[in-house]
Amino acid sequence: MKGLVLVDEGANKSSIPDQQTTTFPDKSTPTNTVNVGSAEPMVQQEITVSPDSKIMNKVLATYSKGFEALNIPGFDLFEFYDGIKAAGATDQSGYKMAFAFACSSNPSLTVDYLLQTGEQYITQINQKKDEFKKNGKAKKTQLLTQQKQEQKTLTDDIAKFDKQIAKLEKERDQKRLNLNNIDQKYLTQLNEVSMTIAASDTVSGTITSELRTTLNRINQHLK
Repeated sequence: MKGLVLVDEGANKSSIPDQQTTTFPDKSTPTNTVNVGSAEPMVQQEITVSPDSKIMNKVLATYSKGFEALNIPGFDLFEFYDGIKAAGATDQSGYKMAFAFACSSNPSLTVDYLLQTGEQYITQINQKKDEFKKNGKAKKTQLLTQQKQEQKTLTDDIAKFDKQIAKLEKERDQKRLNLNNIDQKYLTQLNEVSMTIAASDTVSGTITSELRTTLNRINQHLK
């Protein structure tokens, strides 16, 4: 930015020149932190959440670079604002002295022109603020939609797992019940097999005993 007391444009700016089409840069570049407390701020932002210093410095750098890109050739509020900000002037005497210095190098400069160009800069900066807000709201909407979708996916997955777990628990409980009843389930069959074996031993023993007796009598009586 050009300093107030160093400017010697010699340009006649009694009326606002044709506005050049300029835009703020899309990305901010690293710059020194602007001390906004040294003069009345030209940008009034609506802040609902207090930003941290990193974000504040990034946005300040973006606005500072964008403000420089809006500078109209010649001496206007841009250079006047730069000068009083550098000098730290805030009272009437400081402003009058700064205006006198400016007029000494720019005789055609008027207070009305400073006010007019100032309003023009404020309008353009507010347009950038609205663009920031619009893009920010769109990004928030996108993030909230993404968050909602991810939340639904996770909720559905958990519900699915809960259903699977409930099913497995039911199957596990049934298996445990079957295990507890396993002895009773096979007891009757095992007893039946055991009794069958015992009956087989008894019956086969009886038959073979009778057959053996018959064979012994054959040997005894027929030979």
